[in-house]
Amino acid sequence: MSNERQFKSAKLQVTLAGAKHPKGATHILNNVKQDLTAAQVASVTTALESLTGEQCTGANIVTTEQFAIAQ
Repeated sequence: MSNERQFKSAKLQVTLAGAKHPKGATHILNNVKQDLTAAQVASVTTALESLTGEQCTGANIVTTEQFAIAQ
C-alpha cells in the first residue's frame, strides 16, 4: 500500500480594517499558485490597500491537498 499527497488548490485570505470595517473584513482570493512567496503576498496586500483605502491586518495562505491511498 502506498500513500500519496497531491496539491489540489490554494487561496489567499486577506483581512483589511479601516473606517468602514473597524473589526476587519476578510477577502478571499481563490486559485492562487501553490508556491506563493512573501513578496507576492505583500504585493497583493499593497494593491488591495490601495484599492480599498483600508489597512491589511493579516494574511493567510490556505492550501488543500488530496491524499490518495493506493492499494
